[in-house]
This record gives sequence, C-alpha cells and structure tokens, in this order.
Amino acid sequence: MGVSQVSEQFRSPTIAYEAPTVKARTHYSEDVANGIYRRRRVLFGTLLVLYALGFSNQWRVDPDSALYLSVGRNVALGHGYTYHGKTHHLAYPGLPCLFAGAFRMFGTNSLLPHHLLMLLIGFAALALTFRLFHFHADRRTATIVTLLVGASLTFFRYSFELLSDMPFLLAVLAFLVGYDSIIAPRSPTEAQEDSTPGPADPTHDRARTRWFDWLLLMGGLAVAVTTRPAMWALLIAVVGAVVWMAVRGPIRWGLVSILVAVVAAAIAFYKLDPRHTSTQGIGGYEQALLDLASNNFHTLLHKAIAVNLPKIFEPTAAEAFFGLDLGFGVNTLASIAVLFLVFTLFRERVLWGLLVVVTLLMMVAVEIHVRYLLAVLPLLVYAGWQAIVRLDHRLPAPWGRRAFAALLLLFVILNVIKIGGFIMDQRRVPFLDSYKEGKLAAAPEVAEMIRRKTPDVAWVLVARKSGRILSYLSGKYCLEPTDATRLDPDKQAVYVLQPLDETSSKWMVDERIALGPEVGSVLNHKGGGAQVLYRALRSHPDPHPEARAAP
Repeated sequence: MGVSQVSEQFRSPTIAYEAPTVKARTHYSEDVANGIYRRRRVLFGTLLVLYALGFSNQWRVDPDSALYLSVGRNVALGHGYTYHGKTHHLAYPGLPCLFAGAFRMFGTNSLLPHHLLMLLIGFAALALTFRLFHFHADRRTATIVTLLVGASLTFFRYSFELLSDMPFLLAVLAFLVGYDSIIAPRSPTEAQEDSTPGPADPTHDRARTRWFDWLLLMGGLAVAVTTRPAMWALLIAVVGAVVWMAVRGPIRWGLVSILVAVVAAAIAFYKLDPRHTSTQGIGGYEQALLDLASNNFHTLLHKAIAVNLPKIFEPTAAEAFFGLDLGFGVNTLASIAVLFLVFTLFRERVLWGLLVVVTLLMMVAVEIHVRYLLAVLPLLVYAGWQAIVRLDHRLPAPWGRRAFAALLLLFVILNVIKIGGFIMDQRRVPFLDSYKEGKLAAAPEVAEMIRRKTPDVAWVLVARKSGRILSYLSGKYCLEPTDATRLDPDKQAVYVLQPLDETSSKWMVDERIALGPEVGSVLNHKGGGAQVLYRALRSHPDPHPEARAAP
C-alpha cells in the first residue's frame, strides 16, 4: 500500500458547514414603493377622477391669459400678431398662435376648446414625466414620480389655467426625454445601479432610444423657444451641460448635434419671431431687461438681492413644492430643503441641475412667481423622492422609517387638501362671484357696456390690472395709461372707466384729460360701488395758476 493510499485512509472526513444566512434588512421605502407600484392603476384612476372634477369651462381670469387670448384672436381673425391695433412686442408667440388655431377651428365664442387643450397638455406632460424617469431610473420610480407630480397643486392648477407655463413644461420635458436618450445611452445594468437604492427592481425595463426621441428633442426645443422667456434658461443650461460633457470626455456626435440644434433654434426664433419689427430687433421682454441692465444696473441688482431673493424663501419655493404658504419661518426652512434638492440633481444629470439653477437665477433677476417653478417641478419632485428614500436607507431603522413616512405624507396631504379646495372653487356657480374674492364679478357686464356704448375704435382708460382683461372681453382698446401713453380726445374716441387708480388719475391731470358726459354704469353686486363710463374731453389749462397756488 502506498503512502498516499495510507494517508487517504486515515484522513478525517470533511464536514461541510453552511454559513448562517443573515436576512437583509427590508427598507420601509422599498415596501411603500412596491405597494404603490402594485396599486398604480387604482392610483392613476383616482388622479384622473380628481382632474375630471377640477375641469370646468370657467375662464380663470388673468391679465396674462387675457393678453394671450386677445393676440390669438387677432391672429385668427386676420389682424396679424397685434394688440390694440399695433404689432405686439411682448408676449412670446407660442401660446397665442396655439390659441389662434383653436379660435379658427372652433370659433371665438367659446373657450371650451382652449380649456380641453390645456388639460390634454397637462396629461401629455405627465406621460413625458413617466418616460423621462423610466428612461433614467426604472418603471417603479417613474410611476411614483408621475403620481407625485400629478398630485401636486402647482401642476394641477396650471392644467386649468390658460397660461404659457404648462405648454412650456411640456416642451422642456420633451427636450429632456430626447436629450437623455441621445446623450446618456446606458445598459440596463448601469441604469439599475443609478436608480433608487436597494435590491434589484424587477420592474426595471430600460427604455431604449427611438426615432421619436429625436423628434421630441427637436420639437420640444422649438416649442420651448417660442413659449416663454424662460427658454433662455433652457438654452444656457444645455450649452453649459454639453460643454461640461465635452471637456470631461470624448466629443460625440450626439453632443455636437444637440449643440447645433440649440444654436439653430435660437437663430431661427430670432429671424421668425413675429414680435420683431424694422425698428426693434428683439422682443419686449429682452429689450426691457437689457435697457434696465445697461442704464440702471444698480436698481436691477438691488431689486434682485433685496426684493426677489427673499421671496424665493418666503414663500415661493415652499409653496410651489408643498402647495401652500406654510407660514413665516417655516417657509424658509422648507425652501432651504427644497433648494438643497437642486444640488442632488447634479448627481443625476448636469443638465438637470443647471436648468434649475439658471431658472432660479432668472427669477431672481426678473420676477418671482410660483408658476415659474412649474418648468422644473418634476425634477424637484424626483430629487425629493430620492432624498427621502436615502434617509430611510441611511438612518437607523425606526428613525429612517419615520422620516420617510412623515415627509412623504406631508407632501401628499398638503397638496391633496389644497387640490380639494381648488376643485370646490372650480365648481362654484356663479364662478366670478368667488374667484379672487369677487373682484372681477362685474367684469363681463362692464365689458358688455363698453362694447355697446363705444364706437368700433375706442380707447378706454381703466384701472390697473384690468386693461388686458376688459380688452379681451369687450374687444375694445382698454388700457392702463403709462408715461408713454399719448391720447388726444379731440382727435380720438377716448373714454374713462371710473373709478381709476391714483396713478392713472394723475396721468389724466398731467395730460389735461377730464371727464365728460356719463355714458353708462354697472353696479358691482359684490360691493365696491358702481363702475361708470365717461366720455373723455380735453381740459383747458388754468388761466390763473398763480392765484390757485396762493395761500
């Protein structure tokens, strides 16, 4: 017997030991996410019911909306891109031209097609929200973010407003979907690694680049540059992101093509913009900002820092995200948390982070309003979801679970409560008696009086914030006088709707315009007295000004 055989004979039998299995911690956020995904049909159905309840053919009267409708109606009637009989230089042409198409197809007597169109744009924006985050993360994350965006008051209410914000959001999302598919092609494994922390998600199904993603990119870019001044934020962010990617890695044809598309879109818009004339090379928004920056930069800087920047924190950012003003101090804390989410977006896409940052900088430089954040709301909601999931993963079990549940419920409950109030406002009859505390309840009757009591071409001096509204409702030239306004009652049909505000009354005195005979009046049944229409006359200068000035 050989040595090897002996040693084999006396070798101890091998005993196989299995390492004790340690059950992986099940994160609460994973359970909630899976539960939401399983019930997605019920939740989307509930969301659809809320939108159906919120739909109404009542026009939510607004000066900007009235301007878009007036210009659109003029385009539809063959009067060109005009307002008050002159080429209009202010409003971007995208929405007025869209309204013009609706007016041509369905007539100018009803706004029902416009409201339906805006609601459909909102639904399309939700669909693109799903595709964007399905492409970037996974189907489950896309479902949750889409539901949260649809359940936010900011998104909900502007699905029923005839304003440019929802079409602009749709255009931005279309561009982002195309951008993601072209710039960031990844394998399903790579995409899964970048998605929500946790175990592999069986719902992950990487959306592949399709030909229509190029169409979405080009179409979204074209619509965005014609819809709102915020398109400059998109163009600047895209150029910045493309340059950053080109510096950090090899230059790809996708990068070059997108950069060329952005430059071409800007040039085409400049050449085709109907706001241009032979004497004005750019639109009114841009010209006003350039004039202020060049002639009175200190005023612009002071307004940005001392007035607009504080408004971001009290209460704009918090209100846009949570749906309501949380109260002084709480708004600041909530806004800081929301703005912190911006920096987390840079981890996802440089373009996303840049887009939000440049949008905020433009708001600070020009004007602060909740609706201006609608264009980046889906990105902020996605960042918020990722943030609370990370809290659940990184904090100890009970605290992570509580933080996740509290923040998610806070977002949903506050927004849904405000949506409920919004739906109740939409269903009130008569609508204008409650809308904006009844301040515009008499507007249709006043407009009808102006229409009947004045000639076809008439100038009507009205109080602040009512000129555009009465112009659309009456079809006449209702305006709020400014230093640039020049009217001559001896040569033009000029009327005055009293009461006027103090600034307009002072303008009348400076321009030597006085009240003539009364033409008609409308009693405001919601209080505030009557609104009286007068014919305007040229007042004569005081023959003895020194005597009147003497004590």
